[in-house]
Amino acid sequence: MSHDTSTDRFWLLDLVLPLTTTIVAGLVFLEATDASGVAAVLAMIGFLGMLGVYFLVRSLRTHATLSRLVAIGEPDELVRRADVQIRGAQGAGRFVGRSPAPFHIYKAIGIWLRGDDAGAEAELARAA
Repeated sequence: MSHDTSTDRFWLLDLVLPLTTTIVAGLVFLEATDASGVAAVLAMIGFLGMLGVYFLVRSLRTHATLSRLVAIGEPDELVRRADVQIRGAQGAGRFVGRSPAPFHIYKAIGIWLRGDDAGAEAELARAA
C-alpha cells in the first residue's frame, strides 16, 4: 500500500504555492501587456478566479479518491484517508470552514466494508 499525499494537509502546497504562482503569473501578464486601470483590476480578478478553480478541483479530487477506494473495496485505506480529511476539516488554520460530514460517511462505509455494522452506524451518527 503506497502512501499518497494528495489528500494530506500540507499548508505550503495547499495555499502558499498556488497563491504565489497566481500572483506572479498575474504580475508577469500585466507587465507584458502594459495593462493599467480597469484592465489591470479585471486581469487580477481573473487570475484570482483561476485560483478558486484550483481549490475546487483539489476538493473534487479528494472526493474522487475516496469514491475510488469505496469502489475497489479498500476499507483500511479509506478509513485512514477519511480520518485525515476529518482532522483537516476541523483543524486550525483553515480559511474557509468545511463540514466533516461527507468524510464521516466515507469512514462509515470503510468500517462497514470491514464488517463492523455497529461501528459504521456509530460513525454515521457523527455525520449528523
